[in-house]
Amino acid sequence: MKIDWDARLPVDIRQRWGQFYEELERVKALSIPRKAIPGRTNIIDVHGFCDASEEAYGACIYIRSQSSDGKWHSRLLCAKTRVAPLKGSTIPRLQLNGALLLAELAQRVSESWQINVHQFKLWTDSTIVLGWLNSQSSRLKTYVAHRVA
Repeated sequence: MKIDWDARLPVDIRQRWGQFYEELERVKALSIPRKAIPGRTNIIDVHGFCDASEEAYGACIYIRSQSSDGKWHSRLLCAKTRVAPLKGSTIPRLQLNGALLLAELAQRVSESWQINVHQFKLWTDSTIVLGWLNSQSSRLKTYVAHRVA
């Protein structure tokens, strides 16, 4: 079907589009339950990870739980990514941004979950970021100090 750009749509297409739009509005009310912790558990651990590359950085949080029968289960709870700036960022700075993103994500999880967590651990493979985190912020460059503080 060829229709000029400025031409009015035929009635049947307008009606189908209106129906589709109404159905699309109902998607907002759609709720899909997702169990992060399966059944009864003895131990619940939260583990967060962050990483970065030249293109992006990100963080994710996993729930690790031991069920009453002794089996361990791991499930991705949430994740967040960011595209790296086109210029001006080094890998260590991007790693630091990933660690900051992880800290923010972990804080949201900690504040929103009302469960007894056995361990809450955050992980990075960047020794530079670990060094910055263990330094006094007054000794660091401004960019790093603002994110470490």
